[in-house]
Amino acid sequence: MFHPTGVTAMKRFFCLVIVLSGFIGLSACNTVAGFGEDLQTVGGKMSDKAEREKNE
Repeated sequence: MFHPTGVTAMKRFFCLVIVLSGFIGLSACNTVAGFGEDLQTVGGKMSDKAEREKNE
């Protein structure tokens, strides 16, 4: 048998799951991008320090 209210509730649940997954995915992208920028900054400072040590 087909129960229409159960299908509607299930559709709402799956839509909610998809929307929440999207938000989590977007926040993870921002976190990874921020980590990449931090790593790039550290690498640049290490490179500058090595250059100064080489010139001394």
